[in-house]
Amino acid sequence: MAQLLRYEDFIDRVDNLGFMSLSNILPGFPSLSEETAKKNWHTGDPDTDPWYWKDRAAEEKRLAFGCILGGHKGFVSASMYSLFYTAFHPKENMEERRAFGQVSEMVWQHNGIAISENISRKELAKTLGIE
Repeated sequence: MAQLLRYEDFIDRVDNLGFMSLSNILPGFPSLSEETAKKNWHTGDPDTDPWYWKDRAAEEKRLAFGCILGGHKGFVSASMYSLFYTAFHPKENMEERRAFGQVSEMVWQHNGIAISENISRKELAKTLGIE
C-alpha cells in the first residue's frame, strides 16, 4: 500500500487506480484514509493535509469528488469520469425519480432551493450545515 505524503502523490495514485474512496469502505480497497498518516489530517497544510486534497482536486478539476460506489464519498480520475458518469447517472430526470419514490423529500427540497437560488449544491449544503 502506498503511503501518500503530498497532494501530487495523491493525484498520481488516483490517476493510476482510476478511482479511490475517501474512507475505508472495504478491507483492502484503496482509500485516502488508509493511505495517509492520521497525523497529517486537519493540519491546515494544503500540500500535506488530506482533508484539503478533496476540495483542491475538485476545484482544480483534476479529479471528480462525490458519492460513488454505493453512496460512499470518493474520487474519480479524469480518464474514468465518463465511465462512472455513464454507469451511475440516472436516465430519468429528478421529477421522474421523485414520482417513483427514488428521491427523498429532503433531496427534492434541497435541489429546488439550489435551482431557485442559483447556488451550487456544495454551497447549499454548507449553508444548511449538512456538509
